[in-house]
Amino acid sequence: MTSEGTGADAGAATRAGGEADGASAPRSASSALGWAGLLVVAAVALAARLLGWHRVFTSHGVEFYGNDAYYHARRVLYGVEHFPRVLERDAFLNFPAGGEAIWSPAFDWTATALVLLLGADSEAEAVKRVLVWIPPLLGAAAVLLVMALARRRWGFGPAAAAGATLAVLPAHVSYSQLGFFDHHVAVAFAWAALLGIAMPLCERRAGSRNRDLARAAALGVIWAGAVLLWPGMLLHVALLDLALLATALATDDAKRATRLAALAAVAHGVAAGLLWPLCGGRAWAVWGDFSPVVLTSFHPWFAAAQGLYFAALAALCHWCAGDFGRRRRLGLAALAGGGLVLAGLLVAGSLAAALGDVWGWFAREEAFQAEVRESRPLLAGPRGLARALGDLSGWLLVAPLLLGWNHLRRSASVRPGDQLLLLTTAGLLLAALIQSRFANSAAVGLALGVGLALAGWRPRAGASRVALLTALCLIPSLAAGERGWRNGWALLRGQAPLETGWEQRKDLLLDVARWLRDNTPAAAPFTAVDPDPDYGVLSHWADGHVLLGVGRRPTVVGNFGDDVGTANWRFSHDYYLASEAEASAILERLRARYVVFEYRPARSRWSFGPASVLSRLYFDDGQVVERSIAAREGEFRRVRAQVPAVERHRLVYESAPKPYAPSERAGFKVYEHVRGARIVGEAAPGARVSATLTLATERGRRFDFASATRADESGRFSLRVPYATVSRSGFVRAASDYRLQWRGQRASVAVSERDVAEGREVAVP
Repeated sequence: MTSEGTGADAGAATRAGGEADGASAPRSASSALGWAGLLVVAAVALAARLLGWHRVFTSHGVEFYGNDAYYHARRVLYGVEHFPRVLERDAFLNFPAGGEAIWSPAFDWTATALVLLLGADSEAEAVKRVLVWIPPLLGAAAVLLVMALARRRWGFGPAAAAGATLAVLPAHVSYSQLGFFDHHVAVAFAWAALLGIAMPLCERRAGSRNRDLARAAALGVIWAGAVLLWPGMLLHVALLDLALLATALATDDAKRATRLAALAAVAHGVAAGLLWPLCGGRAWAVWGDFSPVVLTSFHPWFAAAQGLYFAALAALCHWCAGDFGRRRRLGLAALAGGGLVLAGLLVAGSLAAALGDVWGWFAREEAFQAEVRESRPLLAGPRGLARALGDLSGWLLVAPLLLGWNHLRRSASVRPGDQLLLLTTAGLLLAALIQSRFANSAAVGLALGVGLALAGWRPRAGASRVALLTALCLIPSLAAGERGWRNGWALLRGQAPLETGWEQRKDLLLDVARWLRDNTPAAAPFTAVDPDPDYGVLSHWADGHVLLGVGRRPTVVGNFGDDVGTANWRFSHDYYLASEAEASAILERLRARYVVFEYRPARSRWSFGPASVLSRLYFDDGQVVERSIAAREGEFRRVRAQVPAVERHRLVYESAPKPYAPSERAGFKVYEHVRGARIVGEAAPGARVSATLTLATERGRRFDFASATRADESGRFSLRVPYATVSRSGFVRAASDYRLQWRGQRASVAVSERDVAEGREVAVP
């Protein structure tokens, strides 16, 4: 009996082993194929982010893609010199008062530590060669993380579809492409990590208390890290809190609700403990000490208040475990909210101002935010829907329909973690309808939502149908990124890539910045701890980061707009519309020595007025002209009038024309603000005296600068002129002396650079 039984058991085991081996072979092959597919998707994700390499590795060295990257790089260069010190108040911003960059320092500080860890040279080019690789690698890592989350929850097929979606979505690729060194690429990765922790936290597993506590603590650490990356992550955290609350209230199991609320309280407590030493008590000149827009005491207060709320909710749920109906759950949530009301009353005045700051920023009520491209609504403009489908793919429409179909057919139950994913993604998509920058984070949730939708549909559809649907949904995104793929293919074939108008304009702006760096006196050491710059540069606000980062000159306004100083923001607008006398007063107040001019065709030339410095210096080279100007003498009419020549602005540089503009005028012009020499002499009383100077630029353009005045009753005249004639060097040089003429009389006058710089008088022979 024993031997027979043993033999029978052995035979059964052998048969079972043979069956297991036979079944494991196709399973192993399927798994290997799945891993291979995920690796292919990761390779595509990295390739999609490297397509613009020709814009980064240029003949002038390493250049960033975008404008904000140049200021991020400035902070890293400063950090490399003074690690672990962080550049907070910057004398090169909001010159001459200086300003505080509103970006949180965590991203730049971490990048600085990475540069030092890799042993990169402190020279700018060596540092930039490291920084340009951070966005594509971090973007590809976000794709890998999304695929890992999707594979663990739904299998290889949905994971591949989710990864392929995020790999090519322009909403995510644009922030993670090579050279786009910006904190938003880290924001998307942090959001994926938050979802990866929070989704399993909503689902109880037996014997996992210690693991749950570890997950809650990790959630708090990532929570704090995400806010330190960007204060705008508060919206993400608020959505996550609402989703956690909804998940806790959706269950009729008191123990499950108590557990989830308690874990949320632990996470917020950890976040508050980490944020307080870094944010608590910090005051900003513009934003105060309790604004959510920048890192202040608001952030640890918010984390602590939310932690107390969830702790109170957990206690109430545990206390009312015997009666846990839907109405009772809602009542408990409202009762726990009393703690939030109390916490708000303690800081009522500051909280009201904080909410006003948030609304003003989010709703684009600020003059600056209304002009920022990424602050515009996702569906803005006549092609809004097409642009949204390009940025977020056809899944934007198909995934909700597929999820609804799955729900109606009950092909898959939606777990609590999946509910959290859907709620937060819907919230971020709504936020993107107000400000398109949130589409970057929404893309992460949308990609995971694709995996969820396909997981429910897959039992009724084969792999080929899933692949076909994924390909069809990604067509709008692939079409939106067509130029990048075509350029990549053209470069591989040795052909010239296609450049957009924005890229061509930026090349000209970089030329301006390099000229300022190489041909103007240094205002102050670029990475000094407490520099005191001698002068600043005024330009359009959108060009500030490039002129500061590449030109290494202090800027009056920059891409932070009025967030670092409202006075300079107003002065920068008033300057270009003012007459020269008014404009000179503004420059003297701002201690700005150089001004960058550009004409933007979107605005009519006459909207600035023919006597404004923009019209005078960009179109007329500052010389005396006759123009049709508006006058009001009884009734509104236009009259011909003489607009005098400028006296204190001299052209020192002009860029090549914009290739995409029909005009042959320079894309940018740079003027220096000087005191101006005074040419004095005698002529017949009332005689018109004209002075003409021929100028030549290194681009081969020759033009005459003409000025005119009239002699007074005593026969004396005075002309202030901004150009020297003695020096024949520089980008713009005099080809002759000043030629004066009045009532048949002629004279020639030489003016030195010192005459112009010190405002000295030069007598007519």
